[in-house]
Amino acid sequence: MRLGFKLIAEAFSPTEIVDQAVRAEAAGFDFVEVSDHFQTWVSEHEHSGFDFSMLTAIAVRTSRIELATGVTCPFIRFGEARRC
Repeated sequence: MRLGFKLIAEAFSPTEIVDQAVRAEAAGFDFVEVSDHFQTWVSEHEHSGFDFSMLTAIAVRTSRIELATGVTCPFIRFGEARRC
């Protein structure tokens, strides 16, 4: 059996997400999964970081843990970036 740790990008800053992934690896988890939401689900959530940037930072700070996305929404993210 493999165990993963879900990183809630809407509830934590990108820096905290990376720190949580590092701690998940140290705790022995096999993978982490980060969701990519263009905007937060509820007003109490303050973050909506770009998952690929967070996954890149996690890869730099970890050595064996596998990385995945839970939700990816590139057509909105990249479509919005082109309009700016």
